Amino acid sequence: MNRSSIIIQLRENKQFSFENPEKLTMIKLVGHISPLNQTLLNKIIAEMVQSFLKATLEFNEELLEGFMYPRGIYSLLHKYNHENPDKSEAHDFKVHDLGHAQILDIINIRRVILKTQHALLNVEDRDFALVIQNLCKKLEFLVYELLRNLSIYIEVPRCSKLYKVILTEQLPNFQEFFSAYKQLNLITNALLETAMKTGQDNSKYFEMDISLSEAVTKFIKSNDKWLLNMLINSNGFCEYQSSQISVNPESPLSPIKMVRSASFKKFNQERKNRLRLFHRSL
Repeated sequence: MNRSSIIIQLRENKQFSFENPEKLTMIKLVGHISPLNQTLLNKIIAEMVQSFLKATLEFNEELLEGFMYPRGIYSLLHKYNHENPDKSEAHDFKVHDLGHAQILDIINIRRVILKTQHALLNVEDRDFALVIQNLCKKLEFLVYELLRNLSIYIEVPRCSKLYKVILTEQLPNFQEFFSAYKQLNLITNALLETAMKTGQDNSKYFEMDISLSEAVTKFIKSNDKWLLNMLINSNGFCEYQSSQISVNPESPLSPIKMVRSASFKKFNQERKNRLRLFHRSL
């Protein structure tokens, strides 16, 4: 599979972007919705986008770890075990350990994710839907550009096999991201259209049929499942499981319950802090 076909297959939702004039027209007419229904609409959109961003942020952090530590954290044992770095042999470290040029792009994507999450707090604003959709559009474009730049590792034989492995492992998450973005676009525009048609009366909520309501619920659950799968397959969970087995070999907890436990969440956050995943900025 060549570079172009990879990108086309993973980002086949391009036709649903806001470059579509009819979608832009729909958003411009949001002002006709009553204040009561505008707030309700904003809250529904906020819940959907938050579930999307929560999973996307984990995806972003896994990418960042992969490209900051391409040979794994155990290639830097002196940091992990508090050993003297002077004891490390020169050949133990390779140019990969210096990082990757696309790390800055991954950090920029994280910045946009956090900015969008902060914007979700402004559910009372009348232009909330437009602001959030524009931020999500920017996020999708940045992820697309990142994939386009990284896809060279699959197409060009001379490129690092190490980064090829990392990218290949993350391709399903790229696919999940683009699929979720497409669904978010479709559902949000359907909500906007419904609210415009039935939400002009400030004394009652706009009508939402069962299929649209189910689409919202399914979208949120799909993002939760994506996040859960990433966490279960993450390096952090693997380390957590090892630590739990050594303490309690007969632990009855399933992987899903372990991932959702407060103990794992604390462990995972402390691990990310230790790896300094959040210490870099633009």
